[in-house]
Amino acid sequence: MEYKVLNSQFIQVLEEQVNAHLLVGWQLQGGIFANDKSFFQAIFRMK
Repeated sequence: MEYKVLNSQFIQVLEEQVNAHLLVGWQLQGGIFANDKSFFQAIFRMK
């Protein structure tokens, strides 16, 4: 299994990153996490 955490200061950029990864086989792991500076989304894929 491969695991990655995407992040961006802007939710729109994170959405673009997530959508691009979903198109090539990655899956979401949990929901979006945010702090006062960034948004995060964990993703994974089986190799």
